[in-house]
Amino acid sequence: MRSHVAWALALLLSGCVANVNRARYYENEAHWEDAYQEWTRVAADAGPPFASEADLAVIHYELARSAGVTCRWDEAVKEFMVAYDYDRASGGPSDMAMFELGDLYACRKDWSHAVEYYERGFAELERLGKRKQIHVADRLYAWNQYAAALRGTGRAADAEAVEAKARALAATAEREHVMHPTPYGSQCAPGLAQR
Repeated sequence: MRSHVAWALALLLSGCVANVNRARYYENEAHWEDAYQEWTRVAADAGPPFASEADLAVIHYELARSAGVTCRWDEAVKEFMVAYDYDRASGGPSDMAMFELGDLYACRKDWSHAVEYYERGFAELERLGKRKQIHVADRLYAWNQYAAALRGTGRAADAEAVEAKARALAATAEREHVMHPTPYGSQCAPGLAQR
């Protein structure tokens, strides 16, 4: 979801690039346990002064995603919050961790927490303003996920309003890319429960 060119160069200097490349490879191949192990190594090896706050935000964001896919729920939440803090400190895309937390909780059908984090994601987007451009497909996905979470909490009227916004945008906008949501809870590590 992020451009990794700048931080990959910085990590090259710190010797982490091999682990980052392996982690990316495992993610692309849907080998999430292996990706989790690599991101854990990257996070342990990277840090000031070798990595900037923006670099650390990406590392913890990716570690959180792999933790969530492998059902390490508490660790995923913790790592997303670390990524969020680093993004806020560096002026980065702080909405992303909030939306991913919304997805993580939605996967678990914890609708009240999902709504909370989707709303925080939208608030971060508003705070970032024109500095953060969100793709139409990402916005539609977020609105549809948010609407589903609202329905899960019994807020059907609010969900219908969000769905109407999504339909209006979908009818008028070109979709410039396809969404590939993180498959949370789909590859639980041995001994970890899916829900």
